[in-house]
Amino acid sequence: MHLRSLGYQTDLIFPRFDGIILDRGDYLVVQSPANPLYYWGHFLLFAAPPEPGDFIHWQQLFAEEFRTLPHVKHIALGWDAPDGAQGEIQPFLDAGFHCFKDLIMAAEASTRHPIPMTR
Repeated sequence: MHLRSLGYQTDLIFPRFDGIILDRGDYLVVQSPANPLYYWGHFLLFAAPPEPGDFIHWQQLFAEEFRTLPHVKHIALGWDAPDGAQGEIQPFLDAGFHCFKDLIMAAEASTRHPIPMTR
């Protein structure tokens, strides 16, 4: 799955080093075995916001992907929407899920500091 969001590209740096990222085509499975109780160390990241019918389907996918990890007792889902699209989230909210929207800061250019930093 190609990630468009710079935020998720950055967030997934750490699981790439000490976790597992499985590409399922239209979603990613992120696992962090070294940190078993970390919610956002165990989540599904979808290519697009939820559509009608995804509420049950996404929960089933989560249960299937994390069935062998008994310590994962939560459901954490994300979607790659750099434009901020939320999609069909009301069924999730009605079931007690919380929706968090993060702001990401990105530089269009960077410059080297004129004086090298030393230890």
